[in-house]
Amino acid sequence: MFNIFYSLLGFLLVVGILTTVHELGHFIVARALHIKVLRFSIGFGRPMFTWFDRYGTEYVLAIVPFGGYVQLLGEKETPDLALSDLHRSFCYKPIWARMLVIVAGAAFNMLFAVLMYWLVFMLGVTTVVPIIGDIPSGTIAHQAKLQTGQELIRIEDKTVDSWEDVSLTLMNFAGSKNFINVSTFDKINKILDHTLNLTSWDKNDAGGNILEALGIYPFDPVSPVVAKINQDTPASYANLLPGDKLLAVDGVSVDSRTQFKQYVKHKKNIPIELMVARGDESLELRITPVPRLIDGGEEVGYIGIQFKSMPYPPEYTSTQKYAPVKAMQLAVAKTKNFTILTYKLMGKMLTGKMSAKHVAGPVSIAKYAGQTVVTGLQPFLSFLAVVSISLAILNMLPIPILDGGHFMLGVLEYIRKKPVTEATEELLNKLGLIILFSFMSLALYNDVLRF
Repeated sequence: MFNIFYSLLGFLLVVGILTTVHELGHFIVARALHIKVLRFSIGFGRPMFTWFDRYGTEYVLAIVPFGGYVQLLGEKETPDLALSDLHRSFCYKPIWARMLVIVAGAAFNMLFAVLMYWLVFMLGVTTVVPIIGDIPSGTIAHQAKLQTGQELIRIEDKTVDSWEDVSLTLMNFAGSKNFINVSTFDKINKILDHTLNLTSWDKNDAGGNILEALGIYPFDPVSPVVAKINQDTPASYANLLPGDKLLAVDGVSVDSRTQFKQYVKHKKNIPIELMVARGDESLELRITPVPRLIDGGEEVGYIGIQFKSMPYPPEYTSTQKYAPVKAMQLAVAKTKNFTILTYKLMGKMLTGKMSAKHVAGPVSIAKYAGQTVVTGLQPFLSFLAVVSISLAILNMLPIPILDGGHFMLGVLEYIRKKPVTEATEELLNKLGLIILFSFMSLALYNDVLRF
């Protein structure tokens, strides 16, 4: 129940904040160009709260909190506009002015992402050192002779300091290189070079967890202590209790949460023997994991427990705070790099070099927003930045009914020296709805597979 509450709260916060930022971009630029704004609405449907300013603009908080809009005077050419209002009408402004208003929403989302990252870098960025955990036999990482306990330090020509660096760098190469060179520190700080052979890598795996697809699991130094037992699951029928510490499974010592999950995922419908510590005594429990679909549609063994969340030991993390100027430089660079990476991934999906499994819908956004709300301020700000960039990119795609589609109509008008006909625009809008509906259906389908 609390997870659902936090997911809903996080989703409403993210959507509300980013919608306001986006529409504020349209609003401010329209005002600056002396275009009359009739309504600024957050949400759709019946207004719950309205207020008029001295310029006659109506501000609305509507009952359906998903999205919003800015209504401008004369968004379409209408013969009944008063002569005194023509100079404040959107459709009678020059093309360059209209196009500035159109791109302002996405531009404000990008600026907002920079601001969020700026705050994160000043507050302090805590990252997990990329030390390798389990390497399953037969995987690409195993064939490259990567070993548990090694620290990843370089991928191709890029230095990596965290698992985020590792994932983003690998995603840059996914679907475009057959061999990737990586360097590691071993346990005595000796630098070793390895080559990941991606020729046997299923491109569809790249849409899920890119590290797991390669056979790389981050080292998990946190002991597997049970925090919660989900109702009507194998664990709830096996006398497993919150606070129990997992010691072994089928006689194999268990040292981390990741190790246990990796073992159980291959044991669906196969009984396992657990050794757990409860207080001062040790108990043996028998549990049969049931099949469950996870991210990407893979069916794995599941017993229905949630592990206790504990901080990583300091030796496995690194925290860095930056002065305002340096933080701004890093924020701009991070926003730029994430934007470029997103376009690259979209291109790889369109050309079939990468799976569309990583396209996320509202359920995924709600889940991760809820997690970041609980985790702390910095993760939530980072999540806001990522979604804000994604929203800007999505809105500027050249799809009719989106900002990018309206921008392309402006380009056509500039080339043709006249706007497209109403019939053509209506047809394009219908096509845009079909494309957008298809995209959202894909995102929701991925959400269903994940949950």
